[in-house]
Amino acid sequence: MTQNALTVIVRVKPDQVDALRTLLNEIGNDIKNNKYIPFSRLTTTHFCRWVILEKAGPYQACLAFESNYDGDEDDYLNLLLATAGPGLDAIYSYCQGYPGKAAANPSPCIAYFKSNSLPYGAFHIAYRGETVQNVLDGIQIREQIQAFLDKAEPSLNKLSPAAVRDKIVQSLGAVPPAANVDNSRAGFIFFSILAGGALLALFWLCHIVLYAVIAALVLFVIVLLFHEMRDQSIQARAAVHAEPALIAKEDIQVQNQLTHLVDIKPGLFRLFTLQAVLWAINLLAIHWFNRGSLGGIPTIHFARWVLIDNKKRLLFFSNFDGSWDNYLGDFVDKASVGLTAVWSNTCDFPKTWFLAWAGATDVESFKQWARDHQVQTQVWYSSCPHATVRNVMNNMQVHAGLQQPMDAQAELWLQRL
Repeated sequence: MTQNALTVIVRVKPDQVDALRTLLNEIGNDIKNNKYIPFSRLTTTHFCRWVILEKAGPYQACLAFESNYDGDEDDYLNLLLATAGPGLDAIYSYCQGYPGKAAANPSPCIAYFKSNSLPYGAFHIAYRGETVQNVLDGIQIREQIQAFLDKAEPSLNKLSPAAVRDKIVQSLGAVPPAANVDNSRAGFIFFSILAGGALLALFWLCHIVLYAVIAALVLFVIVLLFHEMRDQSIQARAAVHAEPALIAKEDIQVQNQLTHLVDIKPGLFRLFTLQAVLWAINLLAIHWFNRGSLGGIPTIHFARWVLIDNKKRLLFFSNFDGSWDNYLGDFVDKASVGLTAVWSNTCDFPKTWFLAWAGATDVESFKQWARDHQVQTQVWYSSCPHATVRNVMNNMQVHAGLQQPMDAQAELWLQRL
């Protein structure tokens, strides 16, 4: 089953922002037992959040809802409204144009969410094709195996790896089937080879195309350098400062979240460049970085970039493992080129050269820029708050190993436990 992304942004009634914030904080401070949104019954939701985008300059205060979910959009919205209708009515009563009565009369509410939804520019999924239920099954199976091994370990010491595995399989009884995930990386490589061959043939047949591409690239670089020389960037400070309200909601569990909002640099050139970079990242996320990492960062469960406010601002949502500081450190150490290529097109980003160099490698300036544009998230839900990306991926391999006969590979499979 495919995973999908939903981003809904609506305007908040000008005199209702504080009341909405109070309600969302009440929900966010008690995810498990709040009386508004029964998150545990949203069985196809991996992660979701509600966050107020405060009034700033020409932009009115808005409420952003984002969800990473399994299956069809209509099915998801129907489940959301049927399960959390009264809570949605309470939340969106503070927003402009909400029709109300979500559970009793879902059609107008579905139309409301759809009409206010925005497409993503790029979307990363660490474990593509794995449903919420697959993830939870993997966690449960791993815990059951560990409990069996803790209890039976002395009697297993003299058995072969294959025999130990057989004992484990017997102890589990009926096991739900593992997901049949198509890792399309090989397909992407094959497609790339074919596409590259076709392009080479085209260039040989029509040199003028090659010359036109080279001329366009030269022109692009000249215009890019002209813009970079004029760019304003953040000034480094002695130490990275963060608002206490942001820090208060971090490092509560193994996972963290980040909501980030920044203005796009003015002009069509920067907008075109940003959209082209996001298109490339999205393509790589689908065909290459689709099993556990994004650009070498192995801690991001789901992340996406969305252009909002008539493509004047860039909104970024991320669900990741570990601390904020380590996460930003991974940006610098493992994916600075790609991420600099995105955010060098936004305001105040540290000085860059040739679009993708420098920028994020100015570590303190980059971290301060990230904090300056970070938005406090009032409500954040995770379906598996104690599982890292590595845990999930490893559990999937353990689960898959239960579905097929195994002899020589049994020892390698046991090492995952």
